[in-house]
Amino acid sequence: MNPKVNIAVDARLATLPIGGIIGLAGVLMRGPHGTPLVDEDGWAEAALSAAFVPAHLAILVGYVLPFLGFWALYERLRPLGAERLASWGFMLSLWGTALALPALGVAAFAGPEAAAPFREGLDGFADLITSALLGPGLYVGIAAAVFYSVGPGLTGYAIWKTASPPRSVVLLFAVHGVLLSFGFGFYPVLVIGWISLIASGSWMATWWRPQGTGSRI
Repeated sequence: MNPKVNIAVDARLATLPIGGIIGLAGVLMRGPHGTPLVDEDGWAEAALSAAFVPAHLAILVGYVLPFLGFWALYERLRPLGAERLASWGFMLSLWGTALALPALGVAAFAGPEAAAPFREGLDGFADLITSALLGPGLYVGIAAAVFYSVGPGLTGYAIWKTASPPRSVVLLFAVHGVLLSFGFGFYPVLVIGWISLIASGSWMATWWRPQGTGSRI
């Protein structure tokens, strides 16, 4: 692919900031109590609100939509001599997101069903969500977090080596993976993570027009 302006690639790159905006909107709409891990009463109140499931659906879209953007980053980096880094960054980002989807689904769809009896005084229902997230599924979650932390980091490094971007852009893109992965239960960290994706993805979608080729990495 010619590394100059390509309409299809540009359109897919736009899914990075768009996905970030949708994910951020979902987190803000849901509020800080997405799971019962920290505050069971606050979680139960949030889970029974009308905004809880739509908010989680927005978060799911925010995680999945950038698949297209990661693909576009790989296509844009490949002819610049960074195919290996870009390929690993692309695949690890996808694997990390895919492995996180079961936990996100449990939080989204099982939350309200468990919160109703919990609010009625029936013990153990909040623990069902906690057990699903911290039981055997914890190992899948750890793998997802590691993959999605490393994937954007490798992609950011490939961009750094081939495109001479602003340092802040690469840092924000690389760090957003760590923030979204390990900030699952920490509201401020998630907010910063989505903002980082929006900011770095906006630069990639609007300003990045790489020229020439670089040395193979």
